[in-house]
Amino acid sequence: MSIVLPSWPRFDARATLKVVELVKVTTFCAPPTAYRMIVQEDLRAYDLSSLRHCLSAGEPLNPQVIQVWYPLHPDTEQLFAQCVDQSR
Repeated sequence: MSIVLPSWPRFDARATLKVVELVKVTTFCAPPTAYRMIVQEDLRAYDLSSLRHCLSAGEPLNPQVIQVWYPLHPDTEQLFAQCVDQSR
């Protein structure tokens, strides 16, 4: 098992997709903001077939993101959770 923790000063969707492709990432966890940026890229240009689990938590993930992501990765187990705000 490998853990990839990019240390870019700002999230970079293209660089993230390249790392997923190059390292053959199987489990990908990112905030909804990252998924929104990722689906704006040409996902067909990357080999993301290694992905088995895609996770996101925090704020709800836009249905538009799921509509783009899921058809391209139907065999991927996807968990998109919304956390309860415990600060109240």
